[in-house]
Amino acid sequence: MGIQFTHNKFRVAVAILICILFLCLLPQLFFPADPIQTGAYASTYTANEAASWDTVLSAHPDMTHEEMILISQRFSALIRHPQALNVRLTSLYPLSNGELYILLYDANGNLILQTALPVTELFSSTGAKLKPPTRLKPGTEYRLVLSSRAPSEDFSPLALLDAAGADCIIHASTPFDEISLDFYVHGVQLHRTYFAYLLACALGSILLLLLEVTLKKRALRILSYLAVGGAVMLSSLEAVQLLQEAHIYTLPPLSFLLSCFIWGLMCCFFFAVSTRLSFAAAASSTIVIVLALANHYTYLLRHSILTPADLLAVGTAINVLDNYRLELSFPVIISLFILWLDIVSSFTLLRVQYYRRGLSKKRLLAGALCLFVSFLGVQPLRSRDFFLRNGLEPAMWDPETTQACNGFLVNFTAMYSFSRPSEPQGYSTQKVKQIAQQYPSDLAGDASGPNIIFIMNESWADFTRAGQLDTSEPVTPFIDSLAESGEAVYGNTVVPVVGAGTSCSEFEALTGASYFFGLSSNPYGFYTYPGMASSAENMKQLGYQSRAQHLMPAANWDRSSGFPRLGFEDFISLEDVEDVEIFRGLPTDAASYKELVHMFNAGNGPQYLFCITAQNHGGYDTGLAVNSQLEILSPAGSYPCAQEYLRLLQKTDAAFAELVNHFRAQPEPTIILMFGDHLPAVEEEFLNATLPENDIFALYTTPFILWANYDLGLDKSAPEVTMSSNYLFSYLLETADLPMTGLQKMLRTLYTEYPVISVAGVLDRDGNYINAAAAADLPLIRDYSYMQYNYLVKHAKTASEFYQFHQ
Repeated sequence: MGIQFTHNKFRVAVAILICILFLCLLPQLFFPADPIQTGAYASTYTANEAASWDTVLSAHPDMTHEEMILISQRFSALIRHPQALNVRLTSLYPLSNGELYILLYDANGNLILQTALPVTELFSSTGAKLKPPTRLKPGTEYRLVLSSRAPSEDFSPLALLDAAGADCIIHASTPFDEISLDFYVHGVQLHRTYFAYLLACALGSILLLLLEVTLKKRALRILSYLAVGGAVMLSSLEAVQLLQEAHIYTLPPLSFLLSCFIWGLMCCFFFAVSTRLSFAAAASSTIVIVLALANHYTYLLRHSILTPADLLAVGTAINVLDNYRLELSFPVIISLFILWLDIVSSFTLLRVQYYRRGLSKKRLLAGALCLFVSFLGVQPLRSRDFFLRNGLEPAMWDPETTQACNGFLVNFTAMYSFSRPSEPQGYSTQKVKQIAQQYPSDLAGDASGPNIIFIMNESWADFTRAGQLDTSEPVTPFIDSLAESGEAVYGNTVVPVVGAGTSCSEFEALTGASYFFGLSSNPYGFYTYPGMASSAENMKQLGYQSRAQHLMPAANWDRSSGFPRLGFEDFISLEDVEDVEIFRGLPTDAASYKELVHMFNAGNGPQYLFCITAQNHGGYDTGLAVNSQLEILSPAGSYPCAQEYLRLLQKTDAAFAELVNHFRAQPEPTIILMFGDHLPAVEEEFLNATLPENDIFALYTTPFILWANYDLGLDKSAPEVTMSSNYLFSYLLETADLPMTGLQKMLRTLYTEYPVISVAGVLDRDGNYINAAAAADLPLIRDYSYMQYNYLVKHAKTASEFYQFHQ
């Protein structure tokens, strides 16, 4: 074995650059420490525990008529250099001077910190932060004293407390039951895990760049290849886990072995096509870490996990990325350092080719063998049953738990097998025909119904349902007035996604399909096909003009190809409209409705218009929503994203008011139904504080409102309507008294028994929750699964009349 210093100037320069980068990042490895590790102290005193005033008078006779508060707290310092001291006092009573003095004494009674603090700055929820002394001595006892009187030559708060033999003296005009003093010492500490990873990556990269290693013995080279290959694999998998704030050793054994297996299959494939082990290992590591990074940011931005179908919608992600601020957190930095080390290790230590020159039998055999192994190994990973048998089923509604159990790589692979619905047990063409006969489609007839405007409003949510939200101004006064007056139906829609995934809610509403049966997050890329019977195609059969509008790029979520397949005659996107009103980089609801009115006026005959707004799309930290003075009064706390979002809803309400008032003046009967596609991705604490407790559907529930410019004969005393989004269009048809297809009739029958069929479970008509496993065996839902599978996967080749009108 030979080791020599490199003479390659480029490698030396890169090594120096890495060293500088490490030194720049080093100060950022010091994180605010938990007060439990730096000092958290609390004392509570009752009226009985406070020193009697007689005792105080005997110690200091001249204080007979003076109001006094003295509270002392002893503590042992844990750190040497605190960054801040935090004092919190509860049950504080009015003081004549309105000021407290905070005093810190060392073990010898010497005053080392004194500061005056207005009483109004002390709140039980926030406390007051003070600049600490330059240093404390760990293990040494100190005393913190709060005094209502400043220390002087003739008055020492500490001496008075000691003379009275107490830690609490209160002589105030207001009686008290108890008073609590909490004291925190804040400091920083080195994040040892990140430091170790960063040091190992930097040092390893520098050594590999500066030193050239030569192994002469064949056996030693083979062992080194195995060792380096294994290290590259494990380090890349650890980087993936770090992005989930976990480690590879926290994975269950099966998930760990399967992750290694998946990485090995990729390496085997790239080795076959590139002929170089260095490229194969580097490419495999790059792919898994880049995917994990995409998953990391996907969850941060929209609270959902990355799925294989999301890769088909990468254009959509790029288009909306400008609305978000991506933070380069330390898990991301460490994962990028690990990727760099893996690449350097691969190209410096894995210099293996399976051929030397020309086309040889060994080359062909090695390549064919690697391809065969990768092909063979992929087969079980394509089977949904494989993951079900081994307890690795991915759960979209609980991404954190799912990925913690499965690991990202296994979970992502499993998602591929679940992206296409599997054939339901008991499915057959004969069964499909029998079900279709139970729900015969109506004749199309002449178009004599009202115009229908179907609106999906981006991130529209109602946080007042649980009564926990209080704001300085009304959020949606116009919509609220419609609901309260009984002029409109205001209810709840249970959608299949949280925080993002607009196309999923959209697809359910337009087709009547349900994500309860495990559909992909990119439905237009997976399930649409030419001539597909959807709401648009059905309305065309009834003589309506079916058109869609979304003032965003047409390619988003593959709508440019999906909408024509659904039967929309025209699709107006951002590219087709000039002078669009933009706010926060997105078209406003007012702009969408302006174009909607233009489309309506330009149409002939009865209209079916589907509109998707974009104004309230995520990225609520722009600080641009200054058109409103709305403030969140309750729940308590700081929620800048939620506040900006609620201010956007005020614009939504105003725009909807203009739309409704416009159609109030129109002579043609028109129905408008607007629903929200998902909750906004605002602060998790805000969601927890405002959403109804113990409601499994809370994260999936958005509002809907149905209004018409003529009397619909609505029952104003009827209870609030709740339905999953797959029922919305059939509900519209029933309200408009229009014909129905067999599918829509089945959906209305399903609705009467199970108003909610959602990824989170099923709700029956009595309000009972049924989990997914039990619901799948219910006869009506099982029939629904057969007809959906025939519709989406078999392209309705059997019983096609069930999905469209008779002509």
